[in-house]
Amino acid sequence: MRTTRPFRPTRRTGVLVCIVLALVVCAATVSAAVLPDRPGAPAPSGTAASSAGPRPTDPTRDPSKSPDPTDGTAPVRVMLVGDSVTQGARGDATWRYLLWERLQALGVDVDLVGPYRGVRYQAPDGSITHYDGGYRFPDFDTDHASKWGLEVADIPGIDGWMRTFRPDVVVLALGVNDLLTGTTPEQTAGLVEQRIATMRSVDPDVDVVLSAPTQTWVAGVPAYARLLADLALRLDTATSRVDLAPAPPGYAQGVHTYDLLHPNPVGEELIMRSVLDGLLASGAVTPTAVADPASDVSGCWRERCP
Repeated sequence: MRTTRPFRPTRRTGVLVCIVLALVVCAATVSAAVLPDRPGAPAPSGTAASSAGPRPTDPTRDPSKSPDPTDGTAPVRVMLVGDSVTQGARGDATWRYLLWERLQALGVDVDLVGPYRGVRYQAPDGSITHYDGGYRFPDFDTDHASKWGLEVADIPGIDGWMRTFRPDVVVLALGVNDLLTGTTPEQTAGLVEQRIATMRSVDPDVDVVLSAPTQTWVAGVPAYARLLADLALRLDTATSRVDLAPAPPGYAQGVHTYDLLHPNPVGEELIMRSVLDGLLASGAVTPTAVADPASDVSGCWRERCP
């Protein structure tokens, strides 16, 4: 991880300053890879399967989760690009849910964006479906850009996602599947650099958080993680931040996973905290509230998932 750097204004800083000034005026005038689903997963919350194909617009989206960008209070748009660890399987909460919940507790107005919104289910007959439902806790912003088996090599057209969903920050949590299929750490890191260049060709100011694979026991992952750290240092600029979300210290197979690759509830929380730290370090999101310790994710998560 990099040392703390001086604060830099971002394109969202101006919005925050306007909000603060408005509150001051108000106060003055008023006197305020690719493995089967884990066994025993709960049934999906909905029974209808849907295609995991691109979904440019979502007319069913709860308007309360996507404020009107014309009113001056547009949320920070975050696109989570990952593989099975990010998408999740039927019955999972997913670390995406935990991240959304934590950002809400911190008062961050965020809009998760992307072409998909479901989790994966493999039926006993081997057929694969992607449910819009299927989450353990479905009441959150489920949009994402993640899919089981996805590789960095699979997304040369990420510029299309950039144009369609206009993210302010992209969390790129890919690489382990490339390594599992024989791509070297150096080649995989080179592909990541190409993808960042592609994203910047659409939005020169986009911020990027590189989430290192947690599966440090997989051949090539430690070397790849070091290369991601080097990329973050080399590609970071004053207008387009690149930060690293390293694998959580001590993350271990069988302790934080339910199989070779995929996180259990404790693993999901550790991944979420690493990504959250990366988002905060980049300046892409700015907390506006101090979370009540009683609402800490770890406590409510374990209470709801004994």
